[in-house]
Amino acid sequence: MNRLFLFIIVLIVTGCASPQKPSYPVRELPSASAMYPSPDGRLYVTIRHTKAPFTVALIDRESGRILGVARSSARLNQEGDKLQGEVRVSYADDMSAIVVHEEFSDASPNPRYILFLRDKGGSIYHGSYFAPPTAHTDAPGEFDFICPSISQVTRDAITLNYYDASQSRSIPIANLLRTTTPRSSQEWPSEDYKRYE
Repeated sequence: MNRLFLFIIVLIVTGCASPQKPSYPVRELPSASAMYPSPDGRLYVTIRHTKAPFTVALIDRESGRILGVARSSARLNQEGDKLQGEVRVSYADDMSAIVVHEEFSDASPNPRYILFLRDKGGSIYHGSYFAPPTAHTDAPGEFDFICPSISQVTRDAITLNYYDASQSRSIPIANLLRTTTPRSSQEWPSEDYKRYE
């Protein structure tokens, strides 16, 4: 009887200590194990920050196998125990393409967009960095451009939202500026989204 009682207490304590999944979008990630699961739960994206440079890893949940890796722009907070910034992950319905949108800059907007494309017929993903076109504004203020958010991903195209859903553009992946060298938005030549209209 005492063993059963002790077992129940251990279950309750460990259940309370389990980390909770972060809500989206995340301003300050709670730990190195923050996960962004795919809709079907088979894959997840996580940012690893055990040592610099930080990496974005795409992982198969069942096997624990790393399917793709790219360098992250992540930064830790002043205490050095949490990531400070925002991460959003968008999955194609067929899991053929995944976009990780990071924003860790503390001054002007400077997001990093990471694209993982799956090998045709395979399970490995190749990571690259891309620059979606910005939208320029005439509004007074410090910044005269808007970096888009990702609203939809397919194997062939990415849908970008600028102001709201009515101001969206679908861009073929083949037309995006892409590189395998880590870059954030302000490290690319300026491109206006009207070029794609």
